[in-house]
Amino acid sequence: MSEQETHQCPKCKDELPVTDEFWYRFGHGKSLNLGICKSCQKAYYKERNAKIKVEQAKRDMPKPEFDGFCKAALADRIRRVEEADKPKESIYQEIS
Repeated sequence: MSEQETHQCPKCKDELPVTDEFWYRFGHGKSLNLGICKSCQKAYYKERNAKIKVEQAKRDMPKPEFDGFCKAALADRIRRVEEADKPKESIYQEIS
């Protein structure tokens, strides 16, 4: 029985067999990427994606100054619509 080759993950310090089960392959698919094991990479990307979602949610929330601007613009629009409904005074004087 031959001894299976192992490699230590630099992040979790586990000694893992050099197989597709524990290591990803490079993009061309011929050799294994022995940088960080699959479980550490999955944990890293899960945490990273959670942080990105939180940052996007914070960025997408309306800012207080923008909210105030929107309220002011809405009030101005309502005022203009109400003024448009009022009958306008003629700019011409009636000649009697």
